[in-house]
Amino acid sequence: KMADGIALLGGQLYAESVAEQTTGGEVWPAARALIAFLQGPGRSLVGERARCLELGSGTGWLGMVLATSVPNVGAIVVSEYSAGLAWLSTNVEANRSRFRCPLEVCECDWQWFLPGADADERALARGVVDRGWDLVLGSDLVYNEIGVNGLPRCIAALANACPCILYAHTLHRFDDNDVSFFANLHWNGLVYREVSADCAGDEGPAKDGRSSSPPPFSELFPEQRQAVFRISRDPGMLGGPPDDRHSVAIYDT
Repeated sequence: KMADGIALLGGQLYAESVAEQTTGGEVWPAARALIAFLQGPGRSLVGERARCLELGSGTGWLGMVLATSVPNVGAIVVSEYSAGLAWLSTNVEANRSRFRCPLEVCECDWQWFLPGADADERALARGVVDRGWDLVLGSDLVYNEIGVNGLPRCIAALANACPCILYAHTLHRFDDNDVSFFANLHWNGLVYREVSADCAGDEGPAKDGRSSSPPPFSELFPEQRQAVFRISRDPGMLGGPPDDRHSVAIYDT
């Protein structure tokens, strides 16, 4: 099937390509929200000759849309852990003739960044970080323990040198995971702020720049909403006051 000019394979090919069940079988809503944000009027976050890394690429749709629409990017690298790597590569190769800039597939396992990683895994993690990124992207990646704990440590390592990290997330899908994830960003020395309204037409952030979504656990069935967060070690890079979605967890400790 086609999605915004990108051919996405599926069915039997997906089953044959993945070493275990992954979430990479479809394009998730936050990926579309992030593309809409990046392509917004007057926005130039993907600079000329920029080196861009996408974490947890799944089908590779987000990185491939960028590769077909932004001609002057230096390189786009889409990444996955080992079980999803063959599926990601299959989708990329099916679309390679459409790309207007170099696009590469690489392995990146967030477990490499956890305290229990062995020497080889730590070396692999350094290999990802040391490539020097201008923009790091991710979308809808927090749905299990490795997303809650490993992803923040991966982002923290990348944030030491990368000037712009954008993560798009569906709020209120898993409130427990959301609170723990944002708390782990905090514990890893990071700050974050929502920088976009829901691209599907939600009322979006309040006038003070904070999200209009209800606090975690405050409603029994809160409406899900896609939001784009900028993450940094430097509060001055956020363009406004940091968010505090982790506060529930911080105050309870």
